[in-house]
Amino acid sequence: MPVAIRSQTPAEQQEFLTKTLADEISPAGVEALKRHADFGPLKSIFPDEAPLWCSQAGVNADDCVAFKMERAGIQAEIVLVHEGQNYRVVRCKDVQLMAGGI
Repeated sequence: MPVAIRSQTPAEQQEFLTKTLADEISPAGVEALKRHADFGPLKSIFPDEAPLWCSQAGVNADDCVAFKMERAGIQAEIVLVHEGQNYRVVRCKDVQLMAGGI
């Protein structure tokens, strides 16, 4: 849970996350990342940002992978942490904006 909303009620947290994800992600944006984004270990894709992002999320950078794509001066970012058999989203920014022109 992002630090900024940890003190909110569960209902407020759910509302915030639902709106944020709807604003940041679209199926077409995910498809564009699938086809065109750089992908790899977080430290390789975002070497300067990795320490801060992982500190904020309370995760180990060595357990994270990232997608990065730039289009029209906008940079989309997704960071995932590997937890057992699953991945959890640590950071997601501007994915839906990558949808144009896929």
